[in-house]
Amino acid sequence: MIAAASAQAPNTPVGVKQEGMKDMRKDIRTERADKRARAADVREGHYNAANAENKQVRADKRNVRSEQHALKSEGVKHPINKADRQIKAQNEAK
Repeated sequence: MIAAASAQAPNTPVGVKQEGMKDMRKDIRTERADKRARAADVREGHYNAANAENKQVRADKRNVRSEQHALKSEGVKHPINKADRQIKAQNEAK
């Protein structure tokens, strides 16, 4: 029994992990929206606006990576892939 308890992930409340995954999903959605806006600006020839959007995309990517590291330290395996699957399921449910 002691060996099984020590082999588990660190003791973090489930609510903390769920909040982290919620933040991860939100960050991924904003990153994707900024990428779409950047691509639209480039297509239309608005390069200054695209450069500003690119800065937002990089900031969003940093947020996603920091959330990823935090969730991995809490014991969540593959948090970005898991968040992508959850986003896809939520979009299909709509």
